[in-house]
Amino acid sequence: MSKELAVMAENLAASVNEVNESVQTMTLMSKKSLKSSSEIVENVNTSFVAMRQVSETAQQQTELAQRINELILKF
Repeated sequence: MSKELAVMAENLAASVNEVNESVQTMTLMSKKSLKSSSEIVENVNTSFVAMRQVSETAQQQTELAQRINELILKF
């Protein structure tokens, strides 16, 4: 009987170790996922700033073209 209990205790310990390793793996994966998500957000924000600058430049060029057109029409 004690041999059976010892085997059961070893099996239980092995199962607990497997669960522990799985939890550690999941924790590591979650940290990596969080880092990747943060990098994605940072890249999206950088892209947004760049697109806003392109939009502002396009608007300025449109206004400049209109002024040039008005000057040309005066002559």
